[in-house]
Amino acid sequence: MLSLLHIENIAVIEQAEIRFGHGFHVLTGETGAGKSIIIDAISAILGERTYREVIRTGTDHAFVSAIFTEVPPLDWFEQYHVPVQDELLIQREILPDGRNACRVNGQSVSVAALRALGSQLISIHGQHDSRQLFDEDRHLALLDAFAGNGGLLARYASAYETVRACRAALDRLCIDESEKARRQEMLRHQIRELERADLKPGEDERLSARQKVLMNGEKLMDSLSGAARCLLGDDDADGAEGLISDALRELSVAGRYDENILPLREQLEEVSYRLSDLCEAVRDYRDGLSDAEEELDEIGARLDTLHKLKRKYGETCEEMIAFLERARTELDDIVFADERKKQAEQALAAATEDATALAVSLRAARKAAAAQLEARVTEELSELDMPRVQFVCQFEDQPLGPNGLDGLRFLMSANLGEAAVQGRFRRRAGPYHAGPEKRDGPARPGLHPDLRRGGRRRLRTGRPEGRGKAPQGLRGQPGPLRDPSAPDRSPGGSASADREDRAGGEDLHLREDTRPVRSDPGAFASDRRSRDHRDHPPQRGGNAD
Repeated sequence: MLSLLHIENIAVIEQAEIRFGHGFHVLTGETGAGKSIIIDAISAILGERTYREVIRTGTDHAFVSAIFTEVPPLDWFEQYHVPVQDELLIQREILPDGRNACRVNGQSVSVAALRALGSQLISIHGQHDSRQLFDEDRHLALLDAFAGNGGLLARYASAYETVRACRAALDRLCIDESEKARRQEMLRHQIRELERADLKPGEDERLSARQKVLMNGEKLMDSLSGAARCLLGDDDADGAEGLISDALRELSVAGRYDENILPLREQLEEVSYRLSDLCEAVRDYRDGLSDAEEELDEIGARLDTLHKLKRKYGETCEEMIAFLERARTELDDIVFADERKKQAEQALAAATEDATALAVSLRAARKAAAAQLEARVTEELSELDMPRVQFVCQFEDQPLGPNGLDGLRFLMSANLGEAAVQGRFRRRAGPYHAGPEKRDGPARPGLHPDLRRGGRRRLRTGRPEGRGKAPQGLRGQPGPLRDPSAPDRSPGGSASADREDRAGGEDLHLREDTRPVRSDPGAFASDRRSRDHRDHPPQRGGNAD
């Protein structure tokens, strides 16, 4: 639960702190008071995108922090290695250069990680959420959420993932013979090359460390020689080993007179034994460096071989060994492809059967929930003075896929006699449902009833505009519009001419013309000549009528 929100230098807010308790909270205020800024601040701590323009004018940064209490255990904390505390503190600083500094319980996180956490803490809903209803891809998810199919969906998702894995394994086995032969040859070459190398885990690291030692052999030789001189001595001075031997003799003499000195002699004698072993090890290590040249050449050759293999098979010896095992497995799959293919087909059939059974159960649950949803939506809309509304959940059969066997669309019809459609709803009192006076307005004096305010309507045939004869209804004084399928009863007309028009496939329909209306009956002819002149201008140098 969000218990505290602190805002600094965001838009018009210099500093504000809001405490929230249990229950319902309402933020009110006049336009410009900063209500939406508070929502933007909450979005910022949830990891949503912010812009530097939100920084208050005259300041060099914006800052938002929030404290959440009663936060349930989330996998997010383990995933991003953030310590869990009694209270969850989220902080976000927005800088003018576009950078963001985000912290959760004092630990820095990325904006993407903060977004992943924020989506599990708060859900923000706005006035445009209803637009999701027009997205058909979300309809099935909305129905599943209404039906509470979470558990069944999880079981189906697991079963379908098994189907996908079996199908992918079968596809790998279904290759043509020529491709199979080429693949076998390449795999055999890779396996031989890696087997000849006889790779050992961690070999490259050990050899690199040994090479570094041997390449500094001269310096090592000088240092070890100096250490041996200090321990063993030389012609000019005694070493530590000789001095300890002298000390032992002196303590032995002293022990003759005082028995309390004998334990000291025993401790020094133990040191003498350990020093002798140490002197021997230093001497052997120094002597081993004398043959380092040959070993250095062998190590260099081995590392060159490993470097060539790394370029093709992996960055480390472990990765190359894993590649070798995969190559052996793939080669066995190809060699025994027929047998493996049969096994893969059986596994795919079994997985498909299991997934299909779950998909059928999911479909039954969805259809039962769809009937309830249709009834409830219709009931709600009826209370909004829409008694004839239709709401339909239209299912479509789909191949087995991530959503099961179903496709779904929400369809609606708000008017009597209209088919239910998705995403397009006509107004109940629109122009196609109103009377002629309300649709077109009162007729102008002196005009035919079909020529209303806002322009005149004229008939158009399938002929190109500006060519051929004008329709009979447009010659001379305008007459009433007639049904194109009815016989021609006008003077000079004939039923045979009407049959020719129908045989020619000319579909008469209305088109709106917004040019000014002339009440002169001869205006139609002049309009026709001016249109012909506009659509077919005379050629340059010719005579124009």
